[in-house]
Amino acid sequence: MTTPDKIHCVIAGNKDGTIVGIGGPFGEEWKLIHDAIRPANIEIPGSLIAGPQDQDTLKITQLTGIVSITVAGDIVGGSEDCIDVTRCNGHILIDVAGVLMSGGKHVAIIKGQSSGVYIRGKIAKHGKDTDIELGGFYGGGDLPLMNGKTTDTTLALTCADRINIRQFRSDAPKIANSQAYKHDRLYEFFYPIWLWFRERGIGK
Repeated sequence: MTTPDKIHCVIAGNKDGTIVGIGGPFGEEWKLIHDAIRPANIEIPGSLIAGPQDQDTLKITQLTGIVSITVAGDIVGGSEDCIDVTRCNGHILIDVAGVLMSGGKHVAIIKGQSSGVYIRGKIAKHGKDTDIELGGFYGGGDLPLMNGKTTDTTLALTCADRINIRQFRSDAPKIANSQAYKHDRLYEFFYPIWLWFRERGIGK
């Protein structure tokens, strides 16, 4: 199924600390999947595979505290991302037992002032734009497009060849293994200028 915003599966935190999910194994309606007690362990059986209309396969948003999300199978990406992490703060572990196969722009994107995100898995297919994008703009909710940095990201990813990282407003990620990475930080310098024009509706 596809959620209204063209995401295959969503895991989201509420203001009271509870965690809800929709799409994928959670069904067509929002479902309470964990209470407000931490640490929280969320297990997704099988694989998450984007449908033809899906932009993202797994969106994780507004989680706080210690939360572990385990996907037992593969994540096959939509037209944009396999994993989209937005506005998460704490110690957020995303552990993919199978492989990550991009179907579009990225393997994973982490944005919206997120902090403390740890991703573990194996990349089997690269993103068209880059593999990991950190600190991109977020235009939803009460945050301006030019929001704070994405910080304290840890990557424990493997791949048969080099993994590409593109940084916008982000600290450099911590690398938890010996995997070869390429950091592209050129965008970081031009990003504020691009956002200045976008906020004013120029060049959209």
